[in-house]
Amino acid sequence: LQLAVRSLKSETDILNIQRTLGRMQAIYWNYLTANQRESIAADLESTLMRYLEQVETVSLKASHFRTLSSIMLTDSGYDWLKGVWMGSDSIPGLKFSERDYTAMAAELTLREKDDWEEIIATQLERIGNPDRKARFEFILPSLSRNESVRDRFFESLKLEENRAREPWAQQAVTYLHHPLRARLAEKYIRPSLELLEEIQRTGDIFFPSRFITATLSGHSSSSAATVVNGFLDDHPDYSPRLKLKILQAADGLFRASEILSQQP
Repeated sequence: LQLAVRSLKSETDILNIQRTLGRMQAIYWNYLTANQRESIAADLESTLMRYLEQVETVSLKASHFRTLSSIMLTDSGYDWLKGVWMGSDSIPGLKFSERDYTAMAAELTLREKDDWEEIIATQLERIGNPDRKARFEFILPSLSRNESVRDRFFESLKLEENRAREPWAQQAVTYLHHPLRARLAEKYIRPSLELLEEIQRTGDIFFPSRFITATLSGHSSSSAATVVNGFLDDHPDYSPRLKLKILQAADGLFRASEILSQQP
């Protein structure tokens, strides 16, 4: 992570910068302990904020902003992002779309501050596009701070009709398993694996892979890895094709759990 931060000082290739930012997010959320994240959050946010102000192209400003929004943990970072979302703060040279503001609202809500319900209600009122409003309404339960609401939403995904809009379901599952909620979301992993064969029968050819990737991508604990391995051990005759999809989706989890298990 330190190497990635240093490289951004001198890297000029746009694709390399975007790749580096993406890898920073992955390292930050999946390969650091919660204490490690908290210890570096303020400095990392400050550094990315400085880079955001320095870059000149719109695409790089947008990439830095998305990364900063994703890794934001401090109270000052939250206040800054909320200010941008509200329109009281701005970023010179960068304009936001309705989708951008919706993504900001989701990031803010995942931090589970006391104003989360107000943010959701305000963003829902702001959305003018009917399809985007319907999508946001669908994923709202996955963003809720109320665990029982999230539990009921996950149960609803077991019904085929509630997975009909597959990109919507995929995004909601990603929010359910966000790294900030990973510990509480581990209980969804085994039922998700058990659902995978039905998803293959009823959905698009690519949806099983996307669904299980969304399920596992936010996890890095040894207990989550144990759940996956336990499922595979219990199903020795499982579909080879689906097993490979699970192993592919779980690769980052297995690597991260091994690394984190060695931390003091």
